[in-house]
Formats: sequence, C-alpha cells, structure tokens
Amino acid sequence: MEFCGTHLLVEFSDCRNTELLNDVDKIEELMREGLKVADFTLVQLFSHKFYPIGVTSVAIVSESHVSIHTYPETGHASIDIFHCSDGSLQVLRLMDYLKLHFEPSQFSYAEATRGRNLKVSASTSACLLRCVA
Repeated sequence: MEFCGTHLLVEFSDCRNTELLNDVDKIEELMREGLKVADFTLVQLFSHKFYPIGVTSVAIVSESHVSIHTYPETGHASIDIFHCSDGSLQVLRLMDYLKLHFEPSQFSYAEATRGRNLKVSASTSACLLRCVA
C-alpha cells in the first residue's frame, strides 16, 4: 500500500491585517479556530514570538501538521498545511479560512502530493517559485 498525502505551500503577500502578523496570541487563536473550521484534530500547538518582530506557530494535528511563519516587516505570511490523505478538501478549507483573516492582497500556493511518487504542481497563475525568485 502506498502512502499519499496533500501538502499545500501557501504564500500570503501584502497582508492588510498587519496587526495579526506580529501577535502570537491572535495567531494561536486563529490557528485553533481555523483547524476546527477545517475539521482538523489539534494535538498540540507551539508558538514563538521573535524579537523584534515575527511569529512562528506550529500545530501538530492528528492528520499531520500546519505551520505559519510571519514577516510583519514585509506584510508576508508563509503557511504549510500537510494532511495525510491525498486530495483532502480540509487543506483548502483551512487555507481559505486563513486567507480571510490575514487579508492578503496577493497569494499563491503550490500543492505537493507526498508519498512514494512525489508530484508538485503550481495551483495558481502566480507560481510559488516566482515568489521566491
């Protein structure tokens, strides 16, 4: 039997909700609520507030994991959503929930199917690789 999982690599740029990007408590609250809405099962949540700015929050979930890394100085958030089932709609629901709250003026994501045969596909016209270049 082959393992297959869905991994979304999400980039939110020019987020309008700039206060959220540097508030560890609000990001944890957003993560908890988003996981509920998307029907993930939270096991544990770890977060760190960087000095002078930035937050990283990682949720271990029964389905795998979710991480949020913020860069308030550039209005940016990088998010990874990993689910142990191929093609899970839960990852898209969580992405949409987070997008609603971070309010990016631009976003892109790529989907990677993890397992024995790795497949990566760009899922928007703004390819993730172009964002990094």
